[in-house]
Amino acid sequence: MEHRGTFDYSLELVHSRTLEAERQVTVIFKDSEDHDGLGMAFEVRYLGTLKEPFDHFKAVCCKTCKPTRDLRFKQDGITVLATETPRKLKLLHNSVTIIRVYSNVSGLNCTSCKATGYPKSAGIIKPGTPVPSAALMQSLNKARDPITLVVEDQTGFRMSVKTYAASALSSVMDAYAAHVLRDRSVLRFFVDGEKLSSKDTAKQYSMANNDIIQVFIEQKGG
Repeated sequence: MEHRGTFDYSLELVHSRTLEAERQVTVIFKDSEDHDGLGMAFEVRYLGTLKEPFDHFKAVCCKTCKPTRDLRFKQDGITVLATETPRKLKLLHNSVTIIRVYSNVSGLNCTSCKATGYPKSAGIIKPGTPVPSAALMQSLNKARDPITLVVEDQTGFRMSVKTYAASALSSVMDAYAAHVLRDRSVLRFFVDGEKLSSKDTAKQYSMANNDIIQVFIEQKGG
């Protein structure tokens, strides 16, 4: 059985002293080719099925890199079904187990996945956590997509800067200021006539690849 860290045989004692209805395990779903990532961690009730984690993992998977119809879930090389429970898999209370997810599609193929990596969770996902809708995932994927913006000054000079749709535009402003050897505080950035702040994002303005940000040097009266 694939575990993280050193197996603690005291788990068996704790397991035997804990009522079945109160037992729980942590199951980590990881892509079969994800050797360095944290994967997606789920808290699963001992008598509950793995359906929620299955559905959640499938929902966040990129449909280009990991078609959901093709996914296969295995523990120690043995196929695991969504209808199975930690009890059936003979997992111990408070144990951590890894389930590998296999696909006929190898690696990360789209630009977004190459930038963000394999599916992962910020923490342990609790039972009952809503599965992200297709619309929500589409919105999140769009927000994390790489985007190239063009900064143009009053002389017609243009500079392309790569960022992410949901990232603050401060990185674009800093990159331009460093390139032209100007203090960013004297530069003013606009898109479609609207002044941008360093906290704004390309997503806020529905910007697309190669959209132009105009930059002006603040003129101080003498």
